Amino acid sequence: MSEDNDISNIATIDSLSGKSVSIQSYYSDSETIEIDDENASLLRHHDPSNNRNKKENNEKLGLILMALSALLFSIMSLCAKIVNKKYPFFQSVLILSIVQMLGSYIGCNLARISSWGYPQQYLEMVCRGTFGALAITLYFSGLTYLTLGDNTAIFFTTPAFITIIAWILLGDKLTVFDSLISLFSILGVLLVSKPQFLFIRDSNNDSSDNNDNSNDNHNNNSIYFLLPLIGAFMAAFAYVMIRDIGKEIHYLIHRFYFGVVSTAISACSLFIFKIQDPVLPESLFDWIIYGFIGISAFLGQYLLHQGIQHCTSGSGTLLRNLDVVFSFIFGMIFFGEIPGWNSILGSLMIVGSNLMMGFKQYLQKMKEKIEPSLQNIFVSLDESNEEATLEDENE
Repeated sequence: MSEDNDISNIATIDSLSGKSVSIQSYYSDSETIEIDDENASLLRHHDPSNNRNKKENNEKLGLILMALSALLFSIMSLCAKIVNKKYPFFQSVLILSIVQMLGSYIGCNLARISSWGYPQQYLEMVCRGTFGALAITLYFSGLTYLTLGDNTAIFFTTPAFITIIAWILLGDKLTVFDSLISLFSILGVLLVSKPQFLFIRDSNNDSSDNNDNSNDNHNNNSIYFLLPLIGAFMAAFAYVMIRDIGKEIHYLIHRFYFGVVSTAISACSLFIFKIQDPVLPESLFDWIIYGFIGISAFLGQYLLHQGIQHCTSGSGTLLRNLDVVFSFIFGMIFFGEIPGWNSILGSLMIVGSNLMMGFKQYLQKMKEKIEPSLQNIFVSLDESNEEATLEDENE
């Protein structure tokens, strides 16, 4: 073997007796192979502590990457809310989309893969990009009217919608537990949004509180809470489409299609259909904030993908919900958005629902890993019993 692969093996064979072969390797797990001329048994000796340390290090790295990803996404939301006070939200979407498109295109070239993917999947990829573009547009529009924490918390009902959509379109099993958790998440949305038909008395009292906190006057109108809620529904569709397309499509290709479609939608909304009038940023600070929106979104998505590769599903789900925590903290620090009891309780219900869904997925994966091992053990025991029986009969 070549030294470039960090492998150097020395083999010694007793050609007369043929009893043993020793192999010295510079692998992290050194191994000695003994071959008996009668039974030809193969004995391998591994150091389990090395594998355990590798898993622990990978888990720690994954947790760090997931936490950084949540922080970057929260910074993206913070910057978007800052500029949305002065500029149209479609403009923020356009900047983010251009950075996503260019960044993923460069990444695909560096990885030596086609950014357009396979021709037979062009239509599916465009549909997936469309759902993703609508999701981020609705999320950014919600930031214009809602507090940072409430908007993010409602958008995080995406897992509940994924469960329902996957049941309808992909035939996934929908258990009673899944239904109850989805309902629990929707109840959290109702608490956060406080629709007037459920909270008639509180809505009048909260209006003065919101004015004292310098929140938008539209906060008491529950119609604006539909923006991130429908956005979560669109994001769930995008995720289900990724599952349907398959894992053979590189994640950078998904980001490229999202960037292309989202750029087209936001540009047409600004310059052709005139849904909002584009406004040139007035200062260098505004340009920097726009730059942070695109860069933090792209880096956050990259770190999220890398972190998922190292984290277990349980810990990954836990840290993914840090977005909600960061959003409430940033809202209080930068905008004076003090959450009410309904926002805190509703957000906890939404995050708790996501954690329970993630924990269920973790248990399912553990079960899938354990069952084959148990089957192998039982097979080995059966074979040993058969061999012992044959030996007894021969004797």
